[in-house]
Amino acid sequence: MIMNNDNINRINENNNKAIPSFLVTGATGNIGSELIKILSRENVHVRAAVHSVSKSDKILSLGIRDIVEMDFDEPSEIQYSIFKEADKIFLLTPNFGTKGVSKILDEAKKAKVKHIIYLSSDSVSLKSLSSKGVEVFIYNEKIVQDSGIKHTILRPTAFMQNFLNNSFTIKTQNKFYLPWGNGKVSFVDTRDIASVIAKILLSDSEKYENKIYSITGLEVLSCNEIAMIFSEILGVNIEYVNVSEETAFNEMKKMGLSNVLIEYILDLSRIIKQDYASYISSSVEEITGKKPNTFKKFVEDYKYAFKQNIVL
Repeated sequence: MIMNNDNINRINENNNKAIPSFLVTGATGNIGSELIKILSRENVHVRAAVHSVSKSDKILSLGIRDIVEMDFDEPSEIQYSIFKEADKIFLLTPNFGTKGVSKILDEAKKAKVKHIIYLSSDSVSLKSLSSKGVEVFIYNEKIVQDSGIKHTILRPTAFMQNFLNNSFTIKTQNKFYLPWGNGKVSFVDTRDIASVIAKILLSDSEKYENKIYSITGLEVLSCNEIAMIFSEILGVNIEYVNVSEETAFNEMKKMGLSNVLIEYILDLSRIIKQDYASYISSSVEEITGKKPNTFKKFVEDYKYAFKQNIVL
């Protein structure tokens, strides 16, 4: 299903040239929606690819009218028309999704897409891991690289926004539970990832082409240090509770997560627990010209999600 306006003017009235056109997949997610917010302020055309148009209210509120439905699990429904006239694509695949990626690249090539930015994971750089999740990222990276289309691959560390999944126990128990031991990680704000993607999309430079970038935050933190930041911002004592993998597995099963997804999450937990994610990359600042957000900034901006009955 396509909900768009075929009469959308893609000509810049100032110089009579076609304005850049970008296809953003995963447009309703944390990264995709932030990216569209940034691009909506630029003189570009944005086509938003979503799983369901019925859940596109946020995108519509930003003035985006070119919205297409795309289901990675149904490659036969991924059509050339989705990619027609797109100069560049931001490609965000579902967890463990590979079925539609080859079809996307085939149709993008037919449409003469110039550049693809693929969001991978820093777990790919750890060759010792062999979980299904890591294998999917490795597979997707390879087919992007072999597509013949110019590309940029981004490998972010763990997202700060993942802590929103712990908001309920932070609000109700003043605690959060994770199987991470004393491991440290350089968390990255998804808003910074979106800024990196926007900068590459908007750039005419070739310097980002066929490159791989590690995307991290500005600081390396343990969960105990994170608990201290939550305590400072929320004004209550927040405690980190280190749980066993068995406990974490059982809780995730109760939440309805699949064994494959749980295996991948626990693999990432082991990465953190062993300090394999405790490194800092300068990529965010190098690409955007701005330092990445601190974890304190993240908590301040999302305080409403972690504190009950807060008056803003």
